[in-house]
Amino acid sequence: MDWLLREGVPRHRVEEAAARLGPVRGISTLRHVIAHAVDNSLSPYESYARALLLQAGIGGWQVNARITIPPNLYVADLLRGRVIVEIDGAQKYDGTTFSPTNTAIREEREREKRLQNAGYLVVRVSPEQLRENASAFLATVTRMLELAEMYVTQPA
Repeated sequence: MDWLLREGVPRHRVEEAAARLGPVRGISTLRHVIAHAVDNSLSPYESYARALLLQAGIGGWQVNARITIPPNLYVADLLRGRVIVEIDGAQKYDGTTFSPTNTAIREEREREKRLQNAGYLVVRVSPEQLRENASAFLATVTRMLELAEMYVTQPA
């Protein structure tokens, strides 16, 4: 559904198409999906991770949120408070799609350090981990949200 909105299909058109289906099996799920769809998801696994989080009752995520840590601007796949979720596909590190593997890893590590030093907690997950062990992903995110909450509420 995110893909439709990203491609410029207006939400009301998607809602109208769903309404024309009538009282079919799964229509409430479809309405829920439409209600939570966004037009700025950049990958199917960002959408999938967000769907897992929403199904688990862990909402409030910004998609492709911009974070400025002068002089740099970063884009987090998913952001809630001080917790960032990054979905890392294998192509990022294949050595040909973006940059040589060692350069990609070094740049990614430098980015992550800057975010952590600014007070963000970063959860990194691969598409395979999302597919094969969603419960571990959800447990990790839940723990990071708890840690972020403790960090914010602890007196200095």
